[in-house]
Amino acid sequence: MQESTVNPELLDRLAPFCWLSPEQRSGILPRVVRRKYSPRAVVQRVGQASDGMYVLICGRLSLIHENADGNELIAQTLVPGDAFGELGLLDGQRCPATIRANIHSEVAHVPRCVILRCLEENPSAAVELLRLVTDRLCGLQQRIAEIALTTVYQRVAGILVENVATEEGDHVVQIGTEQIALTIASSREMVSRVIGKMIDEGLVRRPRPRRLLVLDVERLRSCAGLASRGR
Repeated sequence: MQESTVNPELLDRLAPFCWLSPEQRSGILPRVVRRKYSPRAVVQRVGQASDGMYVLICGRLSLIHENADGNELIAQTLVPGDAFGELGLLDGQRCPATIRANIHSEVAHVPRCVILRCLEENPSAAVELLRLVTDRLCGLQQRIAEIALTTVYQRVAGILVENVATEEGDHVVQIGTEQIALTIASSREMVSRVIGKMIDEGLVRRPRPRRLLVLDVERLRSCAGLASRGR
């Protein structure tokens, strides 16, 4: 992990900093640190004492739950602009999940005592924090419903649609089979079988190992069924 200072203009655009008054942002700037993480580096570990609030500047992070046998479930993928660490702010609870970098990532971190003081002085910012917590809980409830009520095929279709990016005219899936399996609570073998079926159906194409292209995004979205509603 590497640390550096944060550009003041960056704070104006990112939650929780954009919730604060200009005076508050100026006051906390010396305490905000920019941290860089390599792929698979741990940002927060489950059970670790909560030390503040984070916001993802660039890259991609996974929020991971793990059992005693080492089996993992990716409960959420964090993208630039997402904030995390909010659950431990008010009562100092330990981190409920591990946060791990998928690719080279950078976050801004503000200590717990600093952000708490700002929230005490700024009720509207406290309301925004409550809204963030509520949105996250609603998202987790939706994830539970998807796992319980959809097929593996639907969940694979949904996660492919969520993680596709356009590169030189191609719709390229940004995550691999292992991460797909961890995200949808399935096995790599099952995900590989589903992707093989999608290749046969003309939905996706694999021009070379570790590269998957979506050929028809709208048709894949339709195949996702419940997995793609409201997104």
